Amino acid sequence: MVRGNFFIETPHVPVKANTDGVEYALRRFSAVSLAILFSRFFGEASCKQELDQKQSQRIVDLARIHPTVKRLWEAMQKVQPFDGYAICNKDTGEIADNLYGLCIYETEQDALEVVAKTNEAYEKGRKGNATSAFKEFAEIRKVRVTVENGVEFVR
Repeated sequence: MVRGNFFIETPHVPVKANTDGVEYALRRFSAVSLAILFSRFFGEASCKQELDQKQSQRIVDLARIHPTVKRLWEAMQKVQPFDGYAICNKDTGEIADNLYGLCIYETEQDALEVVAKTNEAYEKGRKGNATSAFKEFAEIRKVRVTVENGVEFVR
């Protein structure tokens, strides 16, 4: 038998949360989303009182995230579109990605430099997971990135 105090008190250190930022808004939204998800997980109401309580709680949950969603929406409205150039697979049209995300760059020259550096690394034997030189399947395509539509190819 194991005995002990598993609820050890730790000194409270106040942390000033950045409640104005988009990151905070997303964390709050995520927390309330989980609460809504788990409230549905436990099944349907077994009586009218339970149904009333679940319905009112759903409204309370939505009320809690309303300021967060509003703040996030306002931040999204300020985001300007990004016009750039993507490194794409010639055969599939898919945009290449790496540790930083999709391979989209401000200028065509920047995208071409990335292709050249990747090819150079491949030629020197630092292939990593690459099975062929980048230049064999890569093409550069003009794109526009917006909050509303994500990535769109521009002609």
